[in-house]
Amino acid sequence: MKSLTMVVLYCTLLSAVVSADEWHIEVVDESCDNISVTSLALDALDQAHISYGEYSTGSYSALKYAWLNGSSWNISTIESSSSGNELAGYTSIALDSGDNPRISYEDGNNEELNYASWNGSSWDIAVVDAGDSYVAVSSSLCLDSANSPTIAYSYGWLTWANLMYARYVSGWLISTVDATDGMGWWVSMALNSDDKPNISYHDSNNRDLMYAILGPEFWTITTVDVSGEVGSNNSIAVDSNDRPHISYSGVIGSEPALKYAFYNGSSWVTLVVDNNGICGMALTSIALDSNDNPHISYYNATTESLRYAHYNGSAWEISTVDTGDGAGRCSSIALDSNDQPHISYKKGDLNSVDLMYAYYGPVGIEEGEGGSVEYTLGNVIPNPSAGSANISFTLPVSCDVDLDIFDITGRKVAVLAEGVFSSGIHETEVSGLTSGIYFCTLRSGDFVDTKTLVVIE
Repeated sequence: MKSLTMVVLYCTLLSAVVSADEWHIEVVDESCDNISVTSLALDALDQAHISYGEYSTGSYSALKYAWLNGSSWNISTIESSSSGNELAGYTSIALDSGDNPRISYEDGNNEELNYASWNGSSWDIAVVDAGDSYVAVSSSLCLDSANSPTIAYSYGWLTWANLMYARYVSGWLISTVDATDGMGWWVSMALNSDDKPNISYHDSNNRDLMYAILGPEFWTITTVDVSGEVGSNNSIAVDSNDRPHISYSGVIGSEPALKYAFYNGSSWVTLVVDNNGICGMALTSIALDSNDNPHISYYNATTESLRYAHYNGSAWEISTVDTGDGAGRCSSIALDSNDQPHISYKKGDLNSVDLMYAYYGPVGIEEGEGGSVEYTLGNVIPNPSAGSANISFTLPVSCDVDLDIFDITGRKVAVLAEGVFSSGIHETEVSGLTSGIYFCTLRSGDFVDTKTLVVIE
């Protein structure tokens, strides 16, 4: 009974020192001349992968890729050019089932839609559509259940653009979704459970929000919102019932506002989420949580801030993530395994722009007057033990973990934890050991720590 009391007390103390969640903001790539549209994806360990373009007008441009390895950012240049237009003005990233990145992007120098894929050791780059002009000024990449790429993109300038669709089947197959002039300047795509593409896009001539879905043979096209100047800067996600949800910009009165549309099974519902200031310009991005509730990142031009809106099941909650210096332009949002938001975006003035990353998570374990979450392996309690004890470990991020028990000869005698664990505190029981001295070892990436356990029967 005494040992049980000690364990319960220990768990209570752990809970008491964990403080509330908050936004964490990091600079990924700093002091770039300028940065194009960012695109974010999270891997199986909830680690961020970001595609983006860096450019100096007329002198340099590059397609770049940044990924988080658990503790630090790695940045690589996939392709670069020293002349002409932006090489990667618009990018879109997706991860395959092995967490390898795939990126679609506009090659402004050659007026092409390109596709870059990581093969495990190097980047393979393919031309998808070698058009005449203004190809893929806007594009959106998805991978189907077989890891085959599909891309929705614009072809042509604003008022005479067409909406296009490319998919890879032993080669790139290209088709026109909407050949009406002015379609597809802003485009976003998501796949449903049958790998059918759902596309939101903008009618630049009539300034409407449009939606297209591929059926067994043909595309079905629907006008979603015609209430004034609407539909630009759109982003789409599909819920667990294969129903589309779209965030976008729409003018309310005389100023742009953040709007949201969803299909309820019989009709489209549209509503205003945020009209406090100039909202929704410079792209919006939407993701759905495990309850199919929407989460949206967007830019407020009035306050020059990155804003985040999410529906909690009964009402919208809106908060400011970062502010000043144009923070929040060209954002991209993804939700981790705990439904917590992660956002990539750009911040700064011309000729000095930073690629930024924000995520919502625990403040940390308090140490004295303050502190942050770190990898830790707690002490075994009780120790010595009469046969049953508890040990805890703390993770700053979601990651792969091995927690094993070794005897005094170095032989592994028990596995306490194995696999991917979310960030925060975890506790496990040690039992079934005979009398002796044992070592509890935690391994996660480069982190290794060991605690001694004495068992007395």
